[in-house]
Amino acid sequence: MAHRRHHQNEIPSTSRWMVSYADFLTLLFAFFVVLYAISSVHNEKFKELSRALSGIFDQPTRSAKPIQLDNIFETLQLVPAPQPNDEEINPIIEQSDQIMATLWQHLETQIKAEKIFLRGSEDWVEVAVNADLVFPPGSALMTDDGDAMLSLLAETFKTFPNPINVEAFTDNAPVAENGPWQSNWELSAQRAAGVARILMYEGIAPQRLAAVGYAEYQPVATNDDEEGRQINRRILFVIDRLGNSRARVGEITKHYVTTGH
Repeated sequence: MAHRRHHQNEIPSTSRWMVSYADFLTLLFAFFVVLYAISSVHNEKFKELSRALSGIFDQPTRSAKPIQLDNIFETLQLVPAPQPNDEEINPIIEQSDQIMATLWQHLETQIKAEKIFLRGSEDWVEVAVNADLVFPPGSALMTDDGDAMLSLLAETFKTFPNPINVEAFTDNAPVAENGPWQSNWELSAQRAAGVARILMYEGIAPQRLAAVGYAEYQPVATNDDEEGRQINRRILFVIDRLGNSRARVGEITKHYVTTGH
């Protein structure tokens, strides 16, 4: 009788998943090794960078010194500002010379009598008047002679359109204790404003005028004697030859009006 073999049912192995899991861990480990290799920093370069940064931050503050911008802007292509040609600048020179000639023509008598002093530069023409000819000492109320002087100046200033700064100066004598002024600031400012107002009444466009009070802080002579103090008490009419001062103010005003800021 033939021997019959009994085949038992084979049970599948339950450990095969470990092979796949081990392969996965191997690949994952290799992946992180590659990432580490890519992101590793060269030690020498890192030390060099660290020393450079330490040198920058360890330096004392230098905020009081001007910032040097030469190296920052050395790569920029600078566009030169357009220069005026002769046709544009000649009328300006002629106009400036005409202002000085007009002032001499209208004020020659007062200049020779040393009631008015006239001088000029490339940018300004200055007409100086001793304040004692226009105001009583320590007062901002104009005298009759002051009114006549300002009328004469206004007629002269009408012959050209240039801006005019009215600047008032005092000596260092304190104001009256019970007077209307707390200091020479208020006195000089009120005098300048009063002169500008009279010029406006005499027909000078107010847009051309500005009033500035300097008190006693811009002396041109000593305040140790009466002669020096008299020189320091003065009214100065500074005429802008090129009209640049009001042009800038006009541009700012126009910007604020149009933008609403």
